[in-house]
Amino acid sequence: MQENPIVSFRKARGWSRVYLSQITGIPYDSLYSIERGLIKALPFKVKQALAALDAPADMAQRYLDWRSALSMIKRPVQQKGQNLKNRIV
Repeated sequence: MQENPIVSFRKARGWSRVYLSQITGIPYDSLYSIERGLIKALPFKVKQALAALDAPADMAQRYLDWRSALSMIKRPVQQKGQNLKNRIV
């Protein structure tokens, strides 16, 4: 699976998440959530901040495509009262 395009953009420039947060004003927790795929779509302010850093114009669409591919990965379904850590398959 491909890497989150936001992570790829950041790493290609040698930036940490902390640094990206500082230069864009995007809260660190928001960047963390975006990089983990927990945010459905990039908020407008994030798109603006990335555009100011010369991110690809289609970054928001790349993120949506990546997130869509991420959601297609099968995840174990936890049954009520079941601890997945101790689950024997």
